[in-house]
Amino acid sequence: MSWNIENIKIIKEKVTEETCIDLTKKNKVYTFLNCYSYYVFRKNIDSFKSIDAIFCDGIIFEKMMRSINIKASRVSFDMTSLAPIVFNYASEHNEKLVLIGSEEGVAKSVKDILSENFVNLDIIDVRHGFFQSETERLAYIDYITKINPTFVIAGMGTPHQENFIVELKNAGWQGIGFTCGGFLHQTCKKGINYYPKLINNLNLRWAYRIWDEPKLLKRYVLYYPLSVIAFYYDYFKFRIVNVSKKSPK
Repeated sequence: MSWNIENIKIIKEKVTEETCIDLTKKNKVYTFLNCYSYYVFRKNIDSFKSIDAIFCDGIIFEKMMRSINIKASRVSFDMTSLAPIVFNYASEHNEKLVLIGSEEGVAKSVKDILSENFVNLDIIDVRHGFFQSETERLAYIDYITKINPTFVIAGMGTPHQENFIVELKNAGWQGIGFTCGGFLHQTCKKGINYYPKLINNLNLRWAYRIWDEPKLLKRYVLYYPLSVIAFYYDYFKFRIVNVSKKSPK
């Protein structure tokens, strides 16, 4: 199993214990990690070096963080957590917003759903999450910097969504970027409240997703355990290296 000392170093530096953020502070980009995305993250750490803060997405990952003395609380970009805070803020302060991700037509449907539920929410552009060429991708990044929305919500899968919001920031865009994983797809499919209230209260969102999308079973059964093993492998290697550095010659 390959490893890199920067895996845990980045986690320790960037995982935040905050359950919300100051939305008045612009020029920031944020993402979320859970057991599955950690497995992807550890192979694509360059995508996360310019992320300003990482939220702990999921109860299992929260407990993993706390087991290595990182204070963290579960925060996700969905309607049970951070998403309504962002959308309400944008509505109340007349801030512009862009949605990008998922398949053709999904972001447009989500725009319509959100507009029905958040008065005056100004979604100025929507786009699917696939680019046919790097030229097309760079052109869209340039377009966003020109229309200058306050918020960009990107649901393109890890690490593509992290790459995208970091590239936006590096291109000179001064807004606030969030990755959102499957939020667009889920909202398009089920409406404003994807998770039933009881499921959310019992912290059974993972089970509900397996029931709703059986194709995710492999992710939970195979990659979650692999990710937990990889996480503690990385952590103990990190500890060993740090101890050896501190030991007297």
